[in-house]
Amino acid sequence: MESQHKKGTPLHWLRTLMAAGFVLEIGSLLATRGAFLNRMVYELGRFPDFFNHVRRFYLGLPTIYMADQDACFPPLAYCFYYLISRILSQDQSTDMAVLATSGYGMLVIAVVTAGFAVLFVFAAQRLCRMQPGWRKNSFLLLVLLSYPFWMAVERGNMACGVLLLILAAIPLSESKSPAKQEAGLFLFAIAAALKLYPAIFFLYYAAKKRWREAFRFVLYSLLLFVVPFVFFGGIEGFRYFWKNITAVGGGATGVTIAGIVGMVGEKLGLSLQLGHQVGKIIALAYAALVVWFVFRNIGKCLWQTMALLVSMMIIFVPASGSYCLLYFSVPLFLFVNDLLGRTFWGRRDYLYAVLFALVFYGYPVAGASVTPLLYGALYLLLGCILLDQFRLLKSAGRLAS
Repeated sequence: MESQHKKGTPLHWLRTLMAAGFVLEIGSLLATRGAFLNRMVYELGRFPDFFNHVRRFYLGLPTIYMADQDACFPPLAYCFYYLISRILSQDQSTDMAVLATSGYGMLVIAVVTAGFAVLFVFAAQRLCRMQPGWRKNSFLLLVLLSYPFWMAVERGNMACGVLLLILAAIPLSESKSPAKQEAGLFLFAIAAALKLYPAIFFLYYAAKKRWREAFRFVLYSLLLFVVPFVFFGGIEGFRYFWKNITAVGGGATGVTIAGIVGMVGEKLGLSLQLGHQVGKIIALAYAALVVWFVFRNIGKCLWQTMALLVSMMIIFVPASGSYCLLYFSVPLFLFVNDLLGRTFWGRRDYLYAVLFALVFYGYPVAGASVTPLLYGALYLLLGCILLDQFRLLKSAGRLAS
């Protein structure tokens, strides 16, 4: 494995490019006296996806889902936010800005963020198979300090917790121990109950024909999703939840398939709404392609399978924010594992190394935001993966004949 770190290997390219990106990131922050932050994150909103959910517990409503349409997280997530609201009950403010800038609020978000960083390193250490040492530690630090993680931390979004669960679940689910496999299954189910998007990992079990586990995944996920409604208005709470999530899901951000097609449609003279509808149809076609490849090529290249599944959480859901890019650290670590398991590499390995580095550290030019470049690299990387998946199908067909 040491040979993988020598100059000229794809892994060396990846680490070097990410290190260069980190130097540019920190250098730009210092040179601009922090103004570069405005190009790194969506807005400096004082952790809105954290405190906005916490403050709703102080409104005195029969169910938290009556607050507004942005109260659209599953109830298991609000169990966590309820605990935070208990800690911040000395403030009891319904103003998100007051909560975020109070002494209690700043201390709590600092501790939660520190906890996320520690747990991320712990989970990533187990998933990434680099030999323990300064190379592995520095690589994990580069990932943690990359642009997608700045975006996620600035939002204070539950996506950070979901990422931890997925990182921990994968090595357990790949274990030969039945107990560890069940633990991994349960972690995937918790992730799905917290954010809904990770329900896509049902395909991982179904494609492997691990039907009993696929059934239990659905069962655990449903129980973890439905039972907490007991604390948040029951059936009435679910009705408000469904109303809210439908309203939020009707929109689209500028980084998802639907959002991008909508913007292109506007340039071509179409209405934004029509553009989004066309984009959703294209997104469904992409989803069908992902499902097909996952079922046909399962077991042939784990990192590419996980990249396709994770991409559904990033670009398929119309309202996914740019912070969702942090999910792509999952296939990044698996790509590294794949490189470590081989002694020869092709041109595509070097191409993937460059694209992965750009997904996390693509540097903006001409005063632009980092987001378009990061997502441009992501879409290019996914395009290359789809081509590789076609090649795998072709080679399998030739072998069969």
